[in-house]
Amino acid sequence: MVFKYHLRGIDFMPFAKIQNSYINDNIKELLLNFDYTKCKSILICDIDSFDTSINSIINNNTSVDFYYTIKKESDKKKYQELYKSGNCHFIDKNIYMDRFTNLKFDYICAVPVFGWRLIDVSDGYISKDSSMFACQNLLYHLNVDGHLRIVLPAKITFGSGEPERFRQYIETNYKINEIYSLLPGTFRPLTDIKTFLFDFSIGETNEIIIYKVEKEIVDNKEKKYAFKNVVDKLIFKDEFENIKSWNIDKLFAEYDEEMDEYNNSNCPKIQIKDIAYLFKGKTVINKNPDGNIRIINISNIENNEINYKNLERFEDDVMKNAKYILNDGDVLITARGTTIKVAVFEKQNYTCIASSNLNVIRVKDRINSYYLKLFLESRVGTELLKSLQRGNKLININYQDLGMIEVPILDVKDQNVIINEYNNELDKYKIACNNWKFAQKKIYSSLF
Repeated sequence: MVFKYHLRGIDFMPFAKIQNSYINDNIKELLLNFDYTKCKSILICDIDSFDTSINSIINNNTSVDFYYTIKKESDKKKYQELYKSGNCHFIDKNIYMDRFTNLKFDYICAVPVFGWRLIDVSDGYISKDSSMFACQNLLYHLNVDGHLRIVLPAKITFGSGEPERFRQYIETNYKINEIYSLLPGTFRPLTDIKTFLFDFSIGETNEIIIYKVEKEIVDNKEKKYAFKNVVDKLIFKDEFENIKSWNIDKLFAEYDEEMDEYNNSNCPKIQIKDIAYLFKGKTVINKNPDGNIRIINISNIENNEINYKNLERFEDDVMKNAKYILNDGDVLITARGTTIKVAVFEKQNYTCIASSNLNVIRVKDRINSYYLKLFLESRVGTELLKSLQRGNKLININYQDLGMIEVPILDVKDQNVIINEYNNELDKYKIACNNWKFAQKKIYSSLF
C-alpha cells in the first residue's frame, strides 16, 4: 500500500516541494560519520536528499552492502543509474510505507520529510506524522547491534499527545545514545524550524552524549553557515528523565525561567482539542465589495485585536457557509503567513468568516476565550506555537496540531482576574501612547 499525503483535499506525494534538494555538508557529515568496517549492511533513506558525492563513500567501501530508498517513484530510473555499483541496491518502496522491506541493517541514516500527515497508517504506529512514522518504521529494521541516526523536528522533543507517547515508546523499547541540538537555520531556505539529530539503537538507555552545534558565518553575503564546533556533555538516565522532555538545550546554557515554570507547574493543563472545536477558515476567490459576508484576514489583526473597518466581502448564501461563520468569542490565530497573530472575534451586526490564512478555536467550556488568547500570545505560548511549524519557510500551522497544545487551566474567577488586570493595563498603555503621539505632533510642529 502506498501512503499518500493530504493537502487541501488532494491526495498526492509532494516530496520534492517539502524537503530541500540536498542535505548540506554539515548534516551529511553527522549522518555518515561512522565506522564502515563494523557494518555489513547500511540503509540510506531518501538518497535523493543527498548530493552525488555519496557515491564515493559507496565505491570506497566495497565490502559493505549499501541499500537506498527514494521519495519519488518517478525518479526511480534516474537514481538506479546514478548508484549502480555492485554493492549498491535499490529498495522499491519508500520509508513512509509499512513493511517497505524485510531486511534489517547495521546502520540506517534518515532525514524524513517534516510535518506531513499520512492518510492511511496500519495499526501499531503511534502517529500519522511523517517524521514519527518513519522513525518507528525504521527502528523495526535495525539489527541487534544496529544504529539509527535520524533528524526529527523540535515538536517531537517536548510536545504532548502523540509526541509524548512517541517519546515514551522510544524510552521503553530502545536505547538513546546521542542527541544533537541543531541550528534553527540548518535546513534553510526551506525551513527555519528547530531540529534535533538522534542516535538510537536496541537496548536500554544508561547514559547519553548530548551535543550543541554552534554556527560560523562562512559567507556573510549569502548567509551560508558551517558548524563552528560541537559542544558535548555526558548525562545519565536519571538526569535525562528530570528534564521531562528531550529538549536538551536547557542543559547547556541560559536558564529559561518561563518555559521551565510552565513545564514544572502544578497547575493542571489540558489540550486545546479537549475544550474547543477547531477549524480552518474558508478560501474565498471571488470578492465582491457589496457582498453580504465579510472576511477577516491576517491583515485585519492589529496589535492582537481585530480591526473591523474595511473588511473584504463576498456574495454567497449564508447557509452554505454556516460552518465557517464566526461566533462571539472565537479565537483566531495565524495558519499561514509571516508572523503569528492571535485575536478574539467579537460579534458584529453582520456575518463574518475567517480567511483560509487563519485557524479558528471555538471554546466549548472550562476556559475563557480571552484567557486562551493571553496564553497563546505569551512567550511560552508563542514558543509552543512555533514548535508546530510545518516544513515551510513561512508560518504554516495546522489546526489539528494546534489542538495538541496544553493550556494551564485556572478557576474561572482567577481567569477573569487575569483578564481584567490585562485589560486595565492595556487601557493605560493606549492612553499613554495617545498622549505621546499628541506630544510628538506638537513638538514637531514647533520645528518650523
